[in-house]
Amino acid sequence: MTAATNVTFIFQSGRQSYSIQGVLQDAAGGAIRFDSGNGIAIGSPTTTGTDFKTFGEEVMLKDIIIGTAGTPAALNFRLTLNGVPTTQVFLVAAHLTSITFRPQLNLPVPAGARLGGVMLA
Repeated sequence: MTAATNVTFIFQSGRQSYSIQGVLQDAAGGAIRFDSGNGIAIGSPTTTGTDFKTFGEEVMLKDIIIGTAGTPAALNFRLTLNGVPTTQVFLVAAHLTSITFRPQLNLPVPAGARLGGVMLA
């Protein structure tokens, strides 16, 4: 199946948690789009989202939840910090909502860093 799909990123900082919505693009090389505060639509993610998310405090990425209504053609994605690819590559299939035990994450995102992502083949 080839389609853009919704994704939810769960971040935590102390007792505060953040649930950030986004869209995974449907092809390798496509940017992950993050909700800019006004909602994000699968049909028009380039006009309703941004290519990065910035937090005013250090946060930990705890979970990635990918919707099953359409699976991107790209099977993996990589996160970036300030435009630089990180070493973490995520398998889309391992983070689907239908997976009971998704991998537990504990990835730090420094305060002020621009978190982004790109779809891989």
